[in-house]
Amino acid sequence: MNFKYIEDQIAADEKFEALDNLVMNNESKIDDFYQRFRQAHASDVNNHRYDAVSYYVVPGTELEKTYKGYFKDFKDGDEISNHSNYMSNLKAVNDTTYTFSTEENYTFFSHENETVEYFFKKQYTIVTSGDSYKVSKIDSEKINEKRYKTEEDDYDYD
Repeated sequence: MNFKYIEDQIAADEKFEALDNLVMNNESKIDDFYQRFRQAHASDVNNHRYDAVSYYVVPGTELEKTYKGYFKDFKDGDEISNHSNYMSNLKAVNDTTYTFSTEENYTFFSHENETVEYFFKKQYTIVTSGDSYKVSKIDSEKINEKRYKTEEDDYDYD
């Protein structure tokens, strides 16, 4: 009888159970973190700067580099409005790293009189950072995009 195989199976089962317990114990905290991250993201788009979201991103990552350039490209009159941010499929990779899927639906109002409805599916990787979490990576897939031309305000307020 191969006892090494049995020991390996027991160890694998214990590891799986420990990771499953991490998910159960942290799911609501991670969802709260994700919702705050999305609020910070909208705030930074609306304010045209990498600020609030910087507290949620792992320093030195490609994500941080991307965001530092991304937010400054927005102009006065650009605004984002989040409609839904659903988190699912939370998994513990190890005791400090988690992944989860999201569905994100939001509207972007452009300073160029255009409104764009977006729907994305994303895969987040987050790591523990003290008593909180930080995003280390986001993989995105655009599912849908609808563009509308909006009329300028023609009202005379005199």
